Amino acid sequence: MNIEYIKFTSTDGLVLDGLDVGRSTSSTVFIFIHGFSSSLFAGIPLAKTMSDQGSQVILFNNRGHDFIAKLKKVDKSAKKGYKTQLIGSSHEIFTDCVFDIEGAMKFVYDRGVSNIFLVGHSTGCQKVIYAATRLPQYASIVKGIILLAPVSDHAGELAHEGAQKVKNALEYAKNMVQKGRSHDIMPAEVWHKLVDAQRFLSLNDPESLEEIFSYSQPKKEAATLGSLKVPVLAILGDDDEHLDRPASMIADWLRKELGSLATVRIISGGNHNFTNLESALVSSIHEWVNAVQQK
Repeated sequence: MNIEYIKFTSTDGLVLDGLDVGRSTSSTVFIFIHGFSSSLFAGIPLAKTMSDQGSQVILFNNRGHDFIAKLKKVDKSAKKGYKTQLIGSSHEIFTDCVFDIEGAMKFVYDRGVSNIFLVGHSTGCQKVIYAATRLPQYASIVKGIILLAPVSDHAGELAHEGAQKVKNALEYAKNMVQKGRSHDIMPAEVWHKLVDAQRFLSLNDPESLEEIFSYSQPKKEAATLGSLKVPVLAILGDDDEHLDRPASMIADWLRKELGSLATVRIISGGNHNFTNLESALVSSIHEWVNAVQQK
């Protein structure tokens, strides 16, 4: 497996570290976006399996890696040429994902890549969808989107924590924001995850921009999802620990909302990370990519 350490900047100046796995002269690259509190290392089993079959995968730590992360931001006025920021999943602003993903696409485009598939895992799914709808200038090179374990955080927390606890936490977080405490961490007695108030609302408010997979809200229009214009492959595991309902129900909802753009697969026995099922995952991905490229 050929691995190269890479570094590039987001389009708002954050320095992001990554790995180019299986680099070749191919004009097609898969850009992997990890999920909440995760990191580029979550994508290594998938990237290794894909590179063994001839694919090139870019893994990188987006600004939401780990819970709290210190990142460098380019600042020419600073003595060292940069300043540091504390971000990570606890403090990131969801809409800033556009800067990270655009930076990654610009990086591979400058290396001669003309065909990009965006791969999101977990909350990375929401990020790739949102970014794809906000970066029309890259529409000609983004050939498709791959969603691995696309689930709603709001629906999952309702099922696992209970509606009353979520409601109370939403009220608490909104009050914090109103008092100018958007980036203060939610008290542990109010919420079990290490997130600040605005991040909690982004993940759990049913009206937030991040609530893209709104299958728990039948009357809500899935506007962001519906604005996609590229083919989408969604892969779910039927043993995903974050599901609030059978994977088949989410699959049906995705097919309804995406129409002819959607291909949905369910991997039997798959948990949220598809542990030890990378070969089945990659087979589904390559089969779909070949079909997309032949059209």
